[in-house]
Amino acid sequence: RLTRFLGARVCVLNWRGFNCKLPSHKVFRPDDISDMEAVVAKAVGDYPDSKLFAVGFSAGSNQLVKFLGRHGEGHSIRAAASVCNGFEYEPHIKRIEGSPLGEALYSRGMTFLHQEYLRVHGEKLAERVEGFDLQAALAASRHSDLDEVLVKTLYGYDDMKEYYANVSSRPHIPAVTVPLLCIQSADDPLFTEGDVRCYEVLPVEDLFDNPNVVYFETEFGAHLSFVEATSALGMMREEYTFADRAIEAFLRAADPS
Repeated sequence: RLTRFLGARVCVLNWRGFNCKLPSHKVFRPDDISDMEAVVAKAVGDYPDSKLFAVGFSAGSNQLVKFLGRHGEGHSIRAAASVCNGFEYEPHIKRIEGSPLGEALYSRGMTFLHQEYLRVHGEKLAERVEGFDLQAALAASRHSDLDEVLVKTLYGYDDMKEYYANVSSRPHIPAVTVPLLCIQSADDPLFTEGDVRCYEVLPVEDLFDNPNVVYFETEFGAHLSFVEATSALGMMREEYTFADRAIEAFLRAADPS
């Protein structure tokens, strides 16, 4: 709805094999932005005279910031927004799994979602990728355990720390050259708990040091929600969330022409 309001053509990048067939052994990898690079190149090739904007959510926002920084001025994106980005992976998964609630709810929940993907495509991957242990992946009860199987068999890493470092978009923040809005929620359960807030655990100083980046943290919003409701609507939710409206305003201001 928001993109239609802006008068934009929409292109959505989903995981490989998400609600569709998986044509090869290659799967979505948080450390790999080659699919995003291909989609951006396709959009530029098909619509060379159109302005290109990008919005990333959660893991997609991490990949977007990584793309923007890695390519510096060598891309066609005019402005972008990152929503609920952790910028780093390892410290957040360790914090989540370091608490009983985090391990039982969030780590197991994310593990289950990834295992659903493997239940659909796992057998074909096991046939195509030598050494991939599907049963070990399906038996994992924590996300770090699942990572251990995927990273060392499907992704081709020997060292987990090397993988976590390559996932991180934090090193690429200084090289972002276009207007970038980073929206976070102070109560995002993937990055915070108790009285801890996002700005206390995210690399906000790196963001502040880049004059092209705007960091905005709301008091509430959880992970990707930002849902609002008013009594005037009978407590029905607003058509557009805060994040929708903020992104629209930012993209209009960043490129008003």
